Amino acid sequence: MPSSIFPAPGTYGYSPFLLKRLDEMKNRGYELSNPGLYYHLSELKDAGVIEVSSYVEEGRGAPEKKWKLAREKIEIDLVGSGE
Repeated sequence: MPSSIFPAPGTYGYSPFLLKRLDEMKNRGYELSNPGLYYHLSELKDAGVIEVSSYVEEGRGAPEKKWKLAREKIEIDLVGSGE
């Protein structure tokens, strides 16, 4: 796996928390590229599951987004009954 997917702490605006989650995914056999990560965050935001809670500006470049859950409860209809 290319090391650019999991940059060293403090680079590319990744927080230590996010790096730890990405490392846990890697150890479980999941691979997620930067565009893949941003795609899924965008989809979760569009679905109303998460929202931006704040921005952190460190150094140059775009500020890092801090995310939080937008809901306390999520229900998923797995059989499509439509109820």
